[in-house]
Amino acid sequence: MTSYELAEDDPTEEVLPANDDPTEEEVIDSEWRGLHPLSLVANLAPRTWRTLRGTWPLLAAFAIGGRRDSVAILFIAALFFGMAVWSTVLHFLTLRYRVVHGRLEMRSGLLNRQNRALDPSRIQNTELVRNPLHKLLGLVELRVETASGREVEGLLSALSEEEGERLLGLLDAARAGSSPSTDDEEKAKVLSSADLSDLLRYGATGLRLGAGIAIAVGLGMEALQFLDPEQYERVPSLIGRVGGAAAVVAFVSGLFLVAIAGAVQRFWRFTLTVSDGRLVASQGLLTKRRIQLQLSKVQLATVRQPWSKRLLQFASIHVETAAAHVGDGGTASAEAIIPVVETDDIGALLAEVIPHADTVWGSELQPPHPRALRRGVLSAIVEGLIIGTVIGLWFGGWAWVFLLIAPIIDVLFAWFDHRHQGWRVTEHLIIARSGYLNRRTHVVSRKKIQSITLRQGPILRRWDLAKVVVRVAGSRVDLPLLATAEARHLVDTLTPQARPVPADGLAATALSPH
Repeated sequence: MTSYELAEDDPTEEVLPANDDPTEEEVIDSEWRGLHPLSLVANLAPRTWRTLRGTWPLLAAFAIGGRRDSVAILFIAALFFGMAVWSTVLHFLTLRYRVVHGRLEMRSGLLNRQNRALDPSRIQNTELVRNPLHKLLGLVELRVETASGREVEGLLSALSEEEGERLLGLLDAARAGSSPSTDDEEKAKVLSSADLSDLLRYGATGLRLGAGIAIAVGLGMEALQFLDPEQYERVPSLIGRVGGAAAVVAFVSGLFLVAIAGAVQRFWRFTLTVSDGRLVASQGLLTKRRIQLQLSKVQLATVRQPWSKRLLQFASIHVETAAAHVGDGGTASAEAIIPVVETDDIGALLAEVIPHADTVWGSELQPPHPRALRRGVLSAIVEGLIIGTVIGLWFGGWAWVFLLIAPIIDVLFAWFDHRHQGWRVTEHLIIARSGYLNRRTHVVSRKKIQSITLRQGPILRRWDLAKVVVRVAGSRVDLPLLATAEARHLVDTLTPQARPVPADGLAATALSPH
């Protein structure tokens, strides 16, 4: 595996002076401020819920256990809750913030004190969140994300709505190098919006049938535990054909309703606007969000077109910056999701997000190498044989027919997938498309490339094939399989040459993707 690291050279990002005494002209807001008093309620409620989720086995044991054990269990549960209360109170008492030199400065902690300063030029995106409890209390949560990749660097929960808007305006003004704008809404250009019919389409095409079936099978297996093993054979006759068909219809309908309800809750009154170099996405029914992404920080746009969305002539676009943080489900990229974009409007919308994207969208892409199809077919046959064998061993009898059916299905999917793969490299962009059932097209700005890797395992070397992996901060894009010589030439093309070193030794050593 060969890897080439690129250092991004962005002359627009200037590091501001750190921790100097602010002068009157440099200070935007030098007064240290704290959280709103009602943040104790707003922050304690979710922590209490997380505590209950984590200690529910103890509480269940307390409800059904003996008196002696119940006292100890109740004490442990109360200890967990007390720790949540103490953490919330300590957070409220010690967290302070201010804006100086355009930087957001935060300090917190009693014994382990932390002081953090966020350079406005390093801020990738900001987000205002109002969940139902916030709206009830008149509060808002402000999230400020950089490209640290570990956590939300600036998290202020909770502020009054007026303070949140004021602080967000100060940060925007610092990044723009001007006073807070008062007529942003008048200058904003609407790029996309979604009404109820759009959300119905988005939710219906976002159905995860496989996950629903897995959950249903798991629940069914648990339910069978309550039956006598001798009654297993009577289950089909008890349900009957009509009842089984009704259960399947109800199950699929329930999945559709859940998917649609999730889409409405997340993207209600979705609007995407652009103004002063910022993308602003407003959305949400119960939990309202306003996400702001700097256009100069956008590095990747992913157009998602599974077969169901292609059938209805629309796509979803994910716009991603370098900010990422570690959450409950792993590393989450900072992105704005445009739920519904009509097929004919994809190119124009991409051009607003990544310059020059409209000139290449819809144009013909270069296919993967023909040998990649043979490799894909062989891999599909092996995979299908394994799946068919597992099904045959598990169910027995007629299920062994899957030993023949599974490889055929996998080969068909491999052929369709190969046929619809493509890539293209231009002066400004890299485009990579993959997938047939779940098609994704990545559009990467070459200025944001962090590294380029050429990968070859033993099998790829045997087939004289190689994979080129392009990495931007927090994400990666895999190009289709290419011939080794072509892949090496592509890596050489994308990797910049070092600048010559002057005789006096004072060289500019920064590398640029161009």
